[in-house]
Amino acid sequence: MKKILSILIVFTLIAPIFYPKSISNAQETKSNSEVFFDDFDGNSLNQDKWLIAYKNWGGKDSTGKDYNGGVVPQNVSVSDGTLKLEAHGNNYEGDVLGINKNKSLRSDGKRVGAAIATKEYYASGSYEVVAKVAPELGACSAIWTFEYEEYYPGDEKYKKMPVGGNDYYAVNHEIDIEMPGRPSSAKVNQSFEYALCNTWIGENNSEYTVNYTKLPKVQNDGKFHKYRFDWHTGDDNETARVEFYFDDVLVYTATTHIPTNASRLWIGVWFPKEWAGTPNFDTSLFEVDYVKITPFNEAGDTPQAESFPNDGWAFPSDIEVPKDPSEEPKDDPTNLVLNGNFDLGSSNWDTSGGTSISDVATLASGSNTDTLSQTISVSPDTEYTLSFDVTSSGTLLDYGVNDYNGKYTKLKESTDSSGKKVLHFKTGKNINEITVFFNVLRYQNSKSPVTIDNICLVKGNKVVDDTNTEESKPTNPDDKPDTGDSETTNPGVKPEVKPETNNNLLKNGDFSLDSEFWTKTGGAEILNKKALLASGSNTDVIKQTIKVKPNTTYELSADIKSFGTVIDMGVKDYAGRYTDLKSSYNNNSRGSLKFTTASHISEITIYFQVLRYQGTSDTVEVDNVSLIEAI
Repeated sequence: MKKILSILIVFTLIAPIFYPKSISNAQETKSNSEVFFDDFDGNSLNQDKWLIAYKNWGGKDSTGKDYNGGVVPQNVSVSDGTLKLEAHGNNYEGDVLGINKNKSLRSDGKRVGAAIATKEYYASGSYEVVAKVAPELGACSAIWTFEYEEYYPGDEKYKKMPVGGNDYYAVNHEIDIEMPGRPSSAKVNQSFEYALCNTWIGENNSEYTVNYTKLPKVQNDGKFHKYRFDWHTGDDNETARVEFYFDDVLVYTATTHIPTNASRLWIGVWFPKEWAGTPNFDTSLFEVDYVKITPFNEAGDTPQAESFPNDGWAFPSDIEVPKDPSEEPKDDPTNLVLNGNFDLGSSNWDTSGGTSISDVATLASGSNTDTLSQTISVSPDTEYTLSFDVTSSGTLLDYGVNDYNGKYTKLKESTDSSGKKVLHFKTGKNINEITVFFNVLRYQNSKSPVTIDNICLVKGNKVVDDTNTEESKPTNPDDKPDTGDSETTNPGVKPEVKPETNNNLLKNGDFSLDSEFWTKTGGAEILNKKALLASGSNTDVIKQTIKVKPNTTYELSADIKSFGTVIDMGVKDYAGRYTDLKSSYNNNSRGSLKFTTASHISEITIYFQVLRYQGTSDTVEVDNVSLIEAI
């Protein structure tokens, strides 16, 4: 309840904030001399000018989890004539929670910041911000322009050697002022006597310049300072450059890697891994008095072409609409899982593979994937906490929730260690039913079984000890336990490949052999004889390489179920190395694509991909994939 009230109290300072009706309408570059100005005079953020960020970036910690809790709208407010961006450090014990890259809630609010960005894009100009930095080490107070694009093999702008491997090339036009800085590239001696003044055109080492800038005075003195950069993209009268000013004193001029693409201006406080220091504090504040942009409209300006312009902003579902506190639902400790401690054997549980249930559920890795699941009625637009006890000696257990935010949506975590595991999530606005699941995938190196007990799902954002929670019992005590349909296969022996019909050159096109013969990347999954791909922080891909005849026409087809997420179906290398032909779908259809191989081609790769950061969480389902010679 305290967490809910905290979110509501903060929201009253920034309400009404809603995801823009059409961000795309505001994506045109400002090409006139209009001055952007906001002095934050009022008690709410001007939604005609600003977007509020709701995303996570900044790398992983030593355990492989996201290092920080992202930036969230609950840390943004406007009052007394200033914008206030809160930063919650390592010592924070309050009620605002962070998010992971997939936007799932974290279990705490440590290392969580705030950020906003202009709705519109601006190119060359003078950018001026008067602000008081968050004064503690570990939190980065930043002012930056940002425009990001991704290009894939076959695209004209694709380059080899991208940071993301050979899968894509990242264009990143960016100008930064970041504090605290440091005297050199070594991640030591961080100080507010320095700032990072950077320019970017891409993410490879040869495409950005970082300057470790000594400042005229220390910046964390509790006073407002004027931060300005003059961005020249170049024309007959101006050399392309960026000039950085602190309190009207020129401290550095960048002349290399000068961006040209129109960009959004961001202002935020966030938690970098290592290079800003250690955030050993509770709460800090980055406070902004005014923002001013005066366009130069130079000939070097180029338009924006962002790949994911709608990703990472606060949707209405991310921010609770203020209600009468007396009407707010309280945390409910009632366990919604039936037979969560397995006192009734396998009653109420669905199992497959070799899963067995006695006093606990036991799953192991052999020739089948062992699964355990239960479908549960829930309330829409509501926070829940799933918890359970697990014992494992290195065998990987996947656990999570299906259909929590729409059909085929999945929230999944994994563990190979023992202890109590906790997963927080929030149901979508039209969700009345979810499925909790536990999977041990087949053919793992570890053969030690995993045991699960005390499975608990409660309403709210807290862990309830299942042993002290009265569980609901089956409506009919005389019902026999449901043992499920277990498939028996000799351990270590792969199932026989079924012959494909209709002269299909693909193997396992109906996924009846799970992921056999398919290569998966990103978060792509093959479950229940379907391939499932979704748009999140990774691009999901399934692909298969096939022997073909030269100078031959083929037809690739598949059943596709989509509720708005775009999926690409395509073929690579059909007419030479790096050639790519694809069709895109965002509805329910039988997709089809014809192509002719070149005279020297004997092998191709067919693929299905869902690009990341699409702004929709609905999963795409692929089935009955076929590749035949066209008639």
